[in-house]
Amino acid sequence: MLGMRREPDLASKVVKLIEESLRRTRTQATVTASSRLSDLGLDSMAKISLAFRIEEVFAIDLTQSTLNIADIRTVDDIIRAVTELTRADATRSRPAS
Repeated sequence: MLGMRREPDLASKVVKLIEESLRRTRTQATVTASSRLSDLGLDSMAKISLAFRIEEVFAIDLTQSTLNIADIRTVDDIIRAVTELTRADATRSRPAS
């Protein structure tokens, strides 16, 4: 997964969802791919809410990622998990040749 190319649009959507979560908690922070979720001030409830929102927006199940949810610590970890799952869904959705 290290060489996985990230979709710029996907990454920006993830960042926007995190920024929305921060606004709801009235937290001021700059969100970058390397931002640690704990450093952004997201408490456990905000992280759960964010996970549900990401699943809803991207129509994925984060528990299906090969990246253990407990290991998701940075914005980039979320982007990698979403990229992996959206690509897996696209592959399953293609008709067999």
